[in-house]
Amino acid sequence: DLLMEVSGRENYPTTRPVIGNGTFIGRGPSANGQVLRFDNSSSGRVINSIFVNQKNGLEIEYSGNQLDSYQQFLSGKLVINNNLFYHVGNNSALQIFGVYSNVSDNITEQDQIFKAYFEEGENAIFDAGITYEQPYNLIPQNTGYGLTAEAPNS
Repeated sequence: DLLMEVSGRENYPTTRPVIGNGTFIGRGPSANGQVLRFDNSSSGRVINSIFVNQKNGLEIEYSGNQLDSYQQFLSGKLVINNNLFYHVGNNSALQIFGVYSNVSDNITEQDQIFKAYFEEGENAIFDAGITYEQPYNLIPQNTGYGLTAEAPNS
């Protein structure tokens, strides 16, 4: 149900991957699941990637712990920058980024702060021209946001 899950050991923030220039294609808007979830004190960087065709966006965990993934985000150790989303979370920035909690019912403030980061992190809702139905095309076609359809010279 997840395109990517980044999980660590609570209170031991050792999981910190760097993922860049990836293309992640989901199972469609009718299938449950997120494009990405950070939990259990995990952090990392997801940059310059494309996420398409998934019902829900990405979530980070708030547990109230000083080292949870939400705190990793606040301290700059969890970064989601310059990514494109299309056919994810109803193409709404407010539905693409979110905070979840298994221990607290009131995470409205944390959720609002993280949702505002969608724009601050220069993420965008944009059709990169990827076709995930036959005939497949996994090479970005639209040239907005620094994407090109041409392969770089070797």
